[in-house]
Amino acid sequence: PDGKSAFELDVPQFGLNLSVAPNFKSIASNSSATFWVSTVGNSVMVFRKTHGLPGSSKPLFSVPGSYSDIPGSYSAVVATDSAVYIHVDAHPNDNLRRVYRHSFATGQTTLLYEQARWTNNITSYMKISVDSSGAYWGNGSQIFYAAHGSNTAQSIATVAGIVQDLFSDGTALYVYHIENYEIFSSPLPN
Repeated sequence: PDGKSAFELDVPQFGLNLSVAPNFKSIASNSSATFWVSTVGNSVMVFRKTHGLPGSSKPLFSVPGSYSDIPGSYSAVVATDSAVYIHVDAHPNDNLRRVYRHSFATGQTTLLYEQARWTNNITSYMKISVDSSGAYWGNGSQIFYAAHGSNTAQSIATVAGIVQDLFSDGTALYVYHIENYEIFSSPLPN
């Protein structure tokens, strides 16, 4: 199988074993690999398995922190063909949220965003989305954006509720917020 059109059966590797609930949190894929996230002690580890290569799963990078163990936090990692983005919450001993980008070209992991959680409630949603221009995520009612290759995040919108899910189709950003159960759509920043 090519890993895209059929399931591959693979002997679970270290990360996959650790990724069985409760600490398996998210999975993403690009054209060449599948990525998943697991909490290991006070670190969040991202694992990579190359499509079509059984037994190729291995740790890709780790960052300090942990993952909240709640429904709705499962889309905290996304992948493009050039990078993996991860939204991390519940860093040990603080209430910060962080977004990191790991570049495949350089092997570097860059902190893009660090801000206090909108509330001390750890069970806020941790969604992240990417399109051809950059990455988008929410913290409370604010939506943030970082262009691919940029190390600067900017607030681009505020919605009338807690961001529960978001998605970009490359022309508009669609945001679902829980208070009014409505979808907000906005043109993307230039």
